[in-house]
Amino acid sequence: MARIGHKKSRNGCSRCKQRKVKCDERRPCGVCIKRGLSCSLISSPSLDSASLKGQVSPNAISFIGTEDVQPLNFSKGTSIAPKCQRPSGWTEDLGLMSHYASITSATLPGANRRVWQIEIPKVGVAYPFLMHQILAVSAFHLARLNPSERQEYLSRALQHQHHAICGIRGEVATVTPRNCHALFAGSSLLFIGAFAACARTSGGNLEQKVNDLLGVFVLVRGVNSILNLFKDVIRNGTFGEFIECNSYAGGTGLLSSLVERLHLITESLDAGKVDHVVKAQAGEAIFALGESAGRASTAAPELNVAIIWPMIIKDGFLQLIRDRHPAALVVIAHYCTVLHAVGSKFWFLENWGHEMLDAIVEVHLLHSERPSLLSANMQAWQYTAIKDTLESSLTLNEKATPPDALSLPQDHALVQVTTAGINPVEYKLPEAPLYGKFMVQPPASPGLDFCGRIKAKNTINDSLKEDQLVFGALSIASKFPKFGTLGQLIVAPISQLTVLPEGVAPDDAATVGTAGMTVYQSLPQDLIKHGSKIFINGGSGGVGSFTVQFAKALGATVTTTCSTANVQLCHSLGADEVLDYRNVDVMGELKKKGQIFDLAIDNVGTPDGLYEQSHHFLKPDGTFLQVAMQKSLLSMLRRSLLPSRLGGGKRQYRLVRVNINSKDLQQVGQWMAQGKVRAVIDEKFEWKEAPKAYKKLRLGRTAGKIVVRVRHA
Repeated sequence: MARIGHKKSRNGCSRCKQRKVKCDERRPCGVCIKRGLSCSLISSPSLDSASLKGQVSPNAISFIGTEDVQPLNFSKGTSIAPKCQRPSGWTEDLGLMSHYASITSATLPGANRRVWQIEIPKVGVAYPFLMHQILAVSAFHLARLNPSERQEYLSRALQHQHHAICGIRGEVATVTPRNCHALFAGSSLLFIGAFAACARTSGGNLEQKVNDLLGVFVLVRGVNSILNLFKDVIRNGTFGEFIECNSYAGGTGLLSSLVERLHLITESLDAGKVDHVVKAQAGEAIFALGESAGRASTAAPELNVAIIWPMIIKDGFLQLIRDRHPAALVVIAHYCTVLHAVGSKFWFLENWGHEMLDAIVEVHLLHSERPSLLSANMQAWQYTAIKDTLESSLTLNEKATPPDALSLPQDHALVQVTTAGINPVEYKLPEAPLYGKFMVQPPASPGLDFCGRIKAKNTINDSLKEDQLVFGALSIASKFPKFGTLGQLIVAPISQLTVLPEGVAPDDAATVGTAGMTVYQSLPQDLIKHGSKIFINGGSGGVGSFTVQFAKALGATVTTTCSTANVQLCHSLGADEVLDYRNVDVMGELKKKGQIFDLAIDNVGTPDGLYEQSHHFLKPDGTFLQVAMQKSLLSMLRRSLLPSRLGGGKRQYRLVRVNINSKDLQQVGQWMAQGKVRAVIDEKFEWKEAPKAYKKLRLGRTAGKIVVRVRHA
């Protein structure tokens, strides 16, 4: 009879048994909680260092190298903990085997289907651990395909995977040329099963997800240890196709972008205040990630990177991951982009990448102290409210928060601005009471036009490379961009930029965006014939200088206006007649000419009555194009909406709407490269003179565009 008050049990956790201490048999037990260990009562046994060191000889292959990684918690998301007992019923196992052979084997990566479907089960007959892992993978697959029976299949999968791990432990102590094939196949399937087990439920915090990822890394490194010792034997055997990799021939857009983006992390480490040991360890991991992309096979390159990188990273970086060091999490975030790509192709990796990345961003990278891929901050000219004028409200913030390269919208790029071109609309709209109050999100940086270098991108567009010079413009379709081009970094839509043509200077390209696109899209090329007469009000400014050149390129006869100082400039641009508004009455001269013009383009906005008097110089079917903003938005609406009998004008009135797009930018860029069009720059201001640039622009006495040097190309 047992003594009163004494309860003898053999159901305690394995760690308590090893230490010969009493286990309270709770799930998890109190001893494991106190020591911060993973309790076997809620966790499926894994190939952790503690268990292996106690069972494997010094010369045996370790599945974790020298790391002490917490075991995978295979019981997450299920109420049935796997136990060392036979799965219920051989008929259920036959069903799993049938599903594996007919369906699951066709979904697995690498080699050909015959290897997965026939050869691996054939070897599994002699090695029960391999057969258990085959059935586990089949059950995980069925759990995904049958949501209503998910818990039942997950339970069976975890039980079979537990038996497989127990069997691998026994075999790994004495790896030989005979059993290395089965161990390699079993470890490969265990890698698939480990990902499937940890991804079987969505959600979870960063702590759990990082632990899961570390656990999978353990298994991947275990496969590598077997592969390294018996590579030649395995290559010459049945499973040789798994390790025969074709050379990497340029890769996918994702991997090319990844390799380019890794340079940004290295720059961040060099520029930031990072401990030299951490910098070295993270630097090795970054190099290894690039190296794994270089070693990936052409058959499934992203999957190769997902597997190869964990094999070649060093122990020190694994410790940084355990410590949740910011530098390590930034590197892991980039690795997650690869996992996400693989997850779209292979069911066992589905949701892994984006859920891990979301957890990193939510828990760490959104904090104010988060590391940036480029630097911790940037310089930017910003305003929070317009007190009098834009230029008087600008302040230089030398520690402005940069855009987040990890959360770029789809088909957008992070651009490091080299030169910014400025436009009147950039001070007119923010200074407008209603627009400035509701459509600007402070603190904001002004500036729309740019030339700069791509530093990160979220696109499959392979024509754009990181660190490549591009030019374009931001749009104000809905509201002013928060990160304008007078900040060192901007987020630009891929559709609104293009590659800088060879031979075109960055300063010149920065003038094209708004002005060049306005002119290119406003000229009705289908209506302008050779000899058409066009009147351009303001031919020497940023928009006007392009207007004169484009109109002449289309074969039109051009009459334009400017001040005395710019008459020669307008003639050099191709204008046939130039009216000096300081010395002649422009309106009187136009009336004298009569109704001869096919098109009138107002780039200035003054005099106010120009449109109302346009019937004196425009043909009856002529058109008046309003490019410059009027002081009164109401008057612009009245002109465009009211018929002449109700106070509107007597000629067709059109407001110019600009659609910045890569195709048109590319065309204008080619014209510049060919010498058909040239940029006219009035003055180039240095970075700290940006407010002076707007002050001069406001005077309206410029000959061409004004640009600000943000950063040397």
